Amino acid sequence: MGIVGVLRNEGLLTFLYKAQRKIKRVCIWRANRLFNTKIVKSYYGVLLTANWDDATFRFCMHGSYGKFLSNYLRGIDYPFIFIDIGANQGLYSLIAAQNMFCEKVVSLEPVSKTFDLLASNIRVNGLADIIVALNCGLSSENARVKIRLKAGHSGAASLHNTFGAAEGAEEIQISTAAILEPYLASGLPLVVKIDTEGHEDVVIGELARSDFANRVASVFYEVDVAWSDPENLKAGLRGMGLNHFDQIGGGTHYDVLASREAGQTA
Repeated sequence: MGIVGVLRNEGLLTFLYKAQRKIKRVCIWRANRLFNTKIVKSYYGVLLTANWDDATFRFCMHGSYGKFLSNYLRGIDYPFIFIDIGANQGLYSLIAAQNMFCEKVVSLEPVSKTFDLLASNIRVNGLADIIVALNCGLSSENARVKIRLKAGHSGAASLHNTFGAAEGAEEIQISTAAILEPYLASGLPLVVKIDTEGHEDVVIGELARSDFANRVASVFYEVDVAWSDPENLKAGLRGMGLNHFDQIGGGTHYDVLASREAGQTA
């Protein structure tokens, strides 16, 4: 859907509002890119706060995650809300928020240091008006729990023993899906990314029990057979009406995009 489609569906005033919002973001982006030496442009085009000692940051810089999800988020051509569960430093939150059809992004990141980087990256990309960052994880209860950390790899933080002996730990907040509801009031379709290092089954179960489960248009999630059962994850998603599964990658560690069959609507 191009500019003509946007004008037809949303009207001139909405189009002008989104256009000026994008111009403002571009100005902030360019200013940070030129004058802030701690800000770098990633492979995916978004700006990131330099954090070279961290493997996840380097993956973002070098394009190690491939282009499937980034292209998918950039290609959505209808108004939507993006929910980023396990946002880390915000790569996919930032990419989604730059899509002119994205009305809101809700990013959840429970680890304090990583959350600070997420908040910084939202600011330097000029996306604070679109992205809401929550310093918590999504789970089946509201509680304070310990999360295991891996030195030099923020993306390996896990509530489960997914990488052997813990190298550190932090007490974090976990919350139920009710924490998302204030940001989802518009009734728009929801696009969800889950990257929780072994907690995917709990997160999917919580989403399935939520009041907004029928609005979920697609879920992108990680599978590692060492800590999750792929068929159990699919069963939970089918319970939400997501019956089509595209696998990205192979072996025992891969990604999946779950979506509704053609003809179904969120």
